[in-house]
Amino acid sequence: MPLVDDLYAKYHPLAWQIARERIGQDLRERYELSQELPLRLLGLLRQLDKRSADLALAASHVERGRIIVARQRELVTRLKALGCSTFDHECSLRVFATTLETFVAHERALRKGPGASAKLVAQLRRQRSNYAGLDVR
Repeated sequence: MPLVDDLYAKYHPLAWQIARERIGQDLRERYELSQELPLRLLGLLRQLDKRSADLALAASHVERGRIIVARQRELVTRLKALGCSTFDHECSLRVFATTLETFVAHERALRKGPGASAKLVAQLRRQRSNYAGLDVR
């Protein structure tokens, strides 16, 4: 059953991440975080909680982006086979692929830690300011 195996391989990491998040959420609902822990440790625990939520969201953005890029590539291929113009669709594909690259870079930066995320944000702001004067219509 290659289709089932492909789906399993494609969605398993995301499903595992969602399951871990759900387990953490259920534990937080059931057990209160002790206020008796040292403040520094409490702060670290809160940072870890936010970081794993950010990672889960980033992973879902990457997965959704990959699906969109794959569908757009298929559309361009089908239209070319029919002899139709694909200019607008290829432009959209480039935008989708660039956005996916940004999502992947963001997910990697989150996995590396806060310093890498800050560098990525600064880099993206510089790129955005470079595009500010362009007419993208």
